[in-house]
Amino acid sequence: MGTPGDGRARLFGEVLALLEAAAAERGLVLVLEDLHWADPASGELLLFLLRNLSAPGILLLVTHRTTDLDDGHPTRVLLTALARLPRVRRVDPGPLGRADLAALAGNPLSEHELTELEHRSGGNPLFAAALLESPGARTPAPLRELLLTGVRELAAPTRSCLRAAAVLGEPVGSGLLERITGLAEAELEEALRPAVARGLLLVDEDGYAFRHALLRAAVAEELLPGERRRLHTACARALAADPTLVPPGQAAPALALHWHAAGDRAAAHAAAWTAARAARAGYAYEEELRLLERMLAYLAEDPGLDAGIDPADILRTATRAALDARAPRAVWSWPTPPWPPPPTPPSGRCSWSSAAC
Repeated sequence: MGTPGDGRARLFGEVLALLEAAAAERGLVLVLEDLHWADPASGELLLFLLRNLSAPGILLLVTHRTTDLDDGHPTRVLLTALARLPRVRRVDPGPLGRADLAALAGNPLSEHELTELEHRSGGNPLFAAALLESPGARTPAPLRELLLTGVRELAAPTRSCLRAAAVLGEPVGSGLLERITGLAEAELEEALRPAVARGLLLVDEDGYAFRHALLRAAVAEELLPGERRRLHTACARALAADPTLVPPGQAAPALALHWHAAGDRAAAHAAAWTAARAARAGYAYEEELRLLERMLAYLAEDPGLDAGIDPADILRTATRAALDARAPRAVWSWPTPPWPPPPTPPSGRCSWSSAAC
């Protein structure tokens, strides 16, 4: 872009004249992608053009990623200068809606598939396209590498806090993060500040949340198996000791989730029973059924599991939840019934088989 002084001023003037001449006949749209990668001289040229373009029929469209701009990024200064210009308009595109995602998919999606795509992609077209091309539970490898690029550039304490946040749930409160990471409040804030500045984490009164569900999934998928179990175990123990570390009503399902992920089947079994009863009290029958089915799976894998809960009560409650949720289910059965057959019920009532419901 030339050298500072008259040479650069002459060059900038020639670029301005070139654009105005190109737009004279039929108008001109100039699109500049990824402003966050621009060198300082290119940024100065853009600022010069936007200050001095006067001919009609010229539209400049400039894009940048907010997640790639940390506190010290030079593009922040340029964006501040551009925002002061009266003819510059900032547009923050919203996410794609369900109809847009369905159109992007091309092939018809079920309501469940569409809901899952909407949740995982967050309405981001790039993420949605990658998920459609590589369906599955794990994040597609190329997309995971893209998502983790900014994370891997962060300092080790920040990455460690992000890994913990990816396991603990969303939003995660600072108190729970402090307990799991072992950091004091000021140390935790200092560690998370770079992630917040890059837009990887969002902050509200409830705590911290990842900007995208896929980013959280990508960070969690990087965890080693032992590391993941240790984090889930630490979280479960912290919540068992102090349920106020999460918002009211969330401790029971969180305990069921974390004990399950930690691999402690007995603790997970008992926690799921408590969480299922809380879900029924809130008329969340699908959630209740999901928890009870997990308990039934524990019993099928380990008939000797004893958490002080009558297996027949679990089966009866699960059946009631399935009926209330209007959710058809296959027959639940075990090779060896884990309970004795109950007495024959009164005539006209449903009978319970010792092997299946």
